[in-house]
Amino acid sequence: MVWSLEAAKTRLGIEPDDLSKDVQIQTALDVALNVAEKYCNRFFLQRSETVKFYHTATRVFQFKRYPILEVSKGAENAKVHHTSGHVEFAHAIVREEMEFEYVGGYAVLPPDLEMALWMIFDNAYRELEPNASKGLSDGLKKLQITGVGSVDYGTSGSSSDGTGTSALVGGMIPLTATGILDLYRLPGA
Repeated sequence: MVWSLEAAKTRLGIEPDDLSKDVQIQTALDVALNVAEKYCNRFFLQRSETVKFYHTATRVFQFKRYPILEVSKGAENAKVHHTSGHVEFAHAIVREEMEFEYVGGYAVLPPDLEMALWMIFDNAYRELEPNASKGLSDGLKKLQITGVGSVDYGTSGSSSDGTGTSALVGGMIPLTATGILDLYRLPGA
């Protein structure tokens, strides 16, 4: 599966020619990707972009969209670390501005990252679904299932699986997705 409107419709069991929920689905896709990228402090989908660094006095420049496919401007005489997403010069570059043009990100999402995005999508879509129970937004304060655990929306915004393990982070990212996203976080994020 790929990260697209068509894939989301397949996931939801909606026929490709049914356009009635396309805006809602696309919004949930955009929200899920944005939430994951903000959590990881980086971008995932492959794009061409220009980045500028101001008042530089360093030899290492970290890009937020990686892995890096190619750098077409700015990395002359530098080593490009494709997988980790940074460019390294032999000596510090002291300039007012450094500009790079590059292509980075995943052309095909790694399966675990894609799974995490779909988990976040499920939550986002559920929140956008008309007439659906939306937990906190509809006034639900606590849900408890005997022998399983509880979700207390009224106090901490987190839930428990009975072992004290949080099942939601910020209400949008499931714990399983957080564990996966942690593997993709920009160092220092």
